[in-house]
Amino acid sequence: MSHEEDNIPDYDSDDEPNKVHQPKNDQMVANHSSFNDFNLKEDLLRSVKEAGFERPSEVQYNCIPNAIHGTDILCQAKAGTGKTAVFVLSVLNQLAEDTPPYSCLVLCHTRELAFQIKNEFKRLGKYTNFKTRAIFGGVEEQDDIAILKQKKPHILVATPGRCLSLINMKNSVIEAKNVKYFVVDECDRVMESIKMRSDVQEIFMKLPLQKQVMMFSGTMSTESKKICRKFMKDQLEIFIEDNAKLVLHGLEQYHLKLEEKQKIPILIQFLNQLSFNQVIIFVNKVERAIYLSKYLQEEKKLENSVIYRTLSQDQRTKVYSEFKEGKKEFQLQLIYSEEVLILKELTQLLILICLKNKMIICIELEEQVVLKQKELLFLSFLLKIMNRF
Repeated sequence: MSHEEDNIPDYDSDDEPNKVHQPKNDQMVANHSSFNDFNLKEDLLRSVKEAGFERPSEVQYNCIPNAIHGTDILCQAKAGTGKTAVFVLSVLNQLAEDTPPYSCLVLCHTRELAFQIKNEFKRLGKYTNFKTRAIFGGVEEQDDIAILKQKKPHILVATPGRCLSLINMKNSVIEAKNVKYFVVDECDRVMESIKMRSDVQEIFMKLPLQKQVMMFSGTMSTESKKICRKFMKDQLEIFIEDNAKLVLHGLEQYHLKLEEKQKIPILIQFLNQLSFNQVIIFVNKVERAIYLSKYLQEEKKLENSVIYRTLSQDQRTKVYSEFKEGKKEFQLQLIYSEEVLILKELTQLLILICLKNKMIICIELEEQVVLKQKELLFLSFLLKIMNRF
């Protein structure tokens, strides 16, 4: 099958223009002061309350009333605004007791995000009987196949490559014909990768024509919007692009321009003087992550764990689990990633971000550049990840 975009049914044509609803500062699709106003099932309202959700965010009260009725959704809003809850609650609310397996397929660009989305379905669907599984690279395909044959989840969360590989197998365990709800989270990151975009397109073409499509992202380029619209029909579009809304409430951000030799001493100074429970430090090279981890442990007696791309999935899961459960008195995690956008664009900077008692620190090496709103938004996304721990 060709992977060209023209193979995707293009509903955004001159013959059938999109019906786009974009909220303005003085215009909302709906104004719900409580999750009770959404006509959610009692089991979902119970889990929402237990999760500590008090009032719907702007994104939620614009999207959920439409999403639960099957409307296609294209949504861009800052991290921490509750976009994940939009598609989780909307899908769970529409699933019936006799729903067949693989009724919902959620695609995302990293294994960690797939794991988090799976947990969000489990958290908000804890009083339902719907099963959720996550599949991604780094795990033997035969292990995934064995689990999927045994569990047959109603909701499958996957990275595009692993999902397509299993769908293309003879006598595939994934019953693609059952998919009624198709979600792409962090769609901007997915669509900017030619390989992932191609995989998503091929997966999409193997699904039933009649299905609800929802796509979400913290950032969304003009090109990504154009591509995403090809998957949709009569979609609701929510773009919250107000610059004042690109930073999470209660978030303090600091950045320092430093010489290379200053970075570790200043980092140690921060770690010694500031009060916190958990810290995540991002660096741009595996060697630097390993060195810094060893230095902090041996010279400064700061317990920490280190994670990078070439670790096995079992090792990565172990590190994240220990970090989440707080097994060490001092929680410090060093993460190397060549795939994180911000690490390619921020240089000669030490970025310290504080939210209550949690911090993210990014250390880079080369030339100076100026912080952009997109990078700040991405850092806010990282804080969203931390808040799940």
